[in-house]
Amino acid sequence: MCRADFKGKVVVITGGNSGLGKETALSLSKLGARLVLTARDKGRLDEVKALCVENGGREVITVTGDITEGATRQKLVDATIQAFGRVDVLILNAGTMPLGFLKDLGEEAM
Repeated sequence: MCRADFKGKVVVITGGNSGLGKETALSLSKLGARLVLTARDKGRLDEVKALCVENGGREVITVTGDITEGATRQKLVDATIQAFGRVDVLILNAGTMPLGFLKDLGEEAM
């Protein structure tokens, strides 16, 4: 996909407030994507949104919540459809991080 292909595309990014999610949002804001960012930390989401707007992203919304919860997923879908009417790209960047070694989590984690 060439860079011009993102102009006007609706991109949903989970875990959009740090790391790869943040950097992806910043890059796509420069390319004209319409962004929906979600994460648990509203303050950090607001910071990333502001940075995206500074980069030229004029259509950026945020949805605060834990994406592992059904209510947050529904809120994300509803907000995206209300704001933009569709989703073109979904970047599932949020995840859980075990606070220990995988070997300590048991066989079900492997």
